[in-house]
Amino acid sequence: MADAAFWVIHLVVALVGFGLSAISPRATVTVFFVLLVELFGLVGMALPGASNLFFSLELFGGLGLLFGVPISLGRTDLAWWFLPALAAGSFIVLRAMSLFGEDGRGVLVGGLQTLVAALSLAAGMLAGRGVVTLVRSRIRRR
Repeated sequence: MADAAFWVIHLVVALVGFGLSAISPRATVTVFFVLLVELFGLVGMALPGASNLFFSLELFGGLGLLFGVPISLGRTDLAWWFLPALAAGSFIVLRAMSLFGEDGRGVLVGGLQTLVAALSLAAGMLAGRGVVTLVRSRIRRR
């Protein structure tokens, strides 16, 4: 039953991603990137040292930075905070299913790990946007 719920949640998030194409294609790409990152994160959590806090910060923050730079290029009508918030929210929804069936301590620890990963993903995307903004301002001054 839990496997079915896991895949249903992933399917619903993918459908929401397609629906967000009405707002912006960047929103759709962001949701599908989060689906990929969540899968990559599940595979990465099998590595030694994956329970370390800095592993999550490095993995998800780095992936967010790598994605934040190209998604910030070009003009957009979206607010600067929308895509990182969408990524963090989507990531939390995708990981929420793993919290059910745990004891109280497991839910707290799993929730904190999910929150750290989601916030580092969003912070990486914001850092990527900052890099693009700094480069644009530097080019304009010349």
